[in-house]
Amino acid sequence: MLADNIRPDGSVVHVMAYDPASGQKLGPEVGQGYSKQSSWARGTGWAIYGYALSGMYTNNPRYIEAAEKVADFMMANLPPDGVPRADLLAPPEDSDCVMDSSAAAIAAGGMLLLEKLTKNPRRREDALKLLEALQSTCVAGVDEEALLLHGNVGYHRPLSKDIPLIYGDFFYLEALCMLEGSDTLF
Repeated sequence: MLADNIRPDGSVVHVMAYDPASGQKLGPEVGQGYSKQSSWARGTGWAIYGYALSGMYTNNPRYIEAAEKVADFMMANLPPDGVPRADLLAPPEDSDCVMDSSAAAIAAGGMLLLEKLTKNPRRREDALKLLEALQSTCVAGVDEEALLLHGNVGYHRPLSKDIPLIYGDFFYLEALCMLEGSDTLF
């Protein structure tokens, strides 16, 4: 349910637990974010992208509204360099709060989908801001096998920080193709 996944401020619950027998909501779980009350950046990116995609396929305006609300939240919670940290609500001084290039790449694609669906030029500007931040901060050199550096699998996983992630590369390429006018999603 949208109401269980998106908070009033537009932040995203990473994992919502339900009782398997009754279906009753038990509450949020930590998952890969900082805490139960935080907003994991890649999950936030996927919410923007996924709800926009759901709106595109169902024509249900609730999905578009949800994607817009989450997009506003993400853009309002970016650090000065424009690349989301692993969790958008984690304390900035926390040493585990490192960049997540994949979150920016996924969100950029979602922003471009939103721009297509809503005709809101601000979403294209948001996507450009994210893509420009990736270009200036995270694009790998020619000696790397990846396109983007500085991915983050999980907030509390030391070995999965500041690494290239194939899904970051995937969504980065897709967003660049969308920016150039491609109507086909990968």
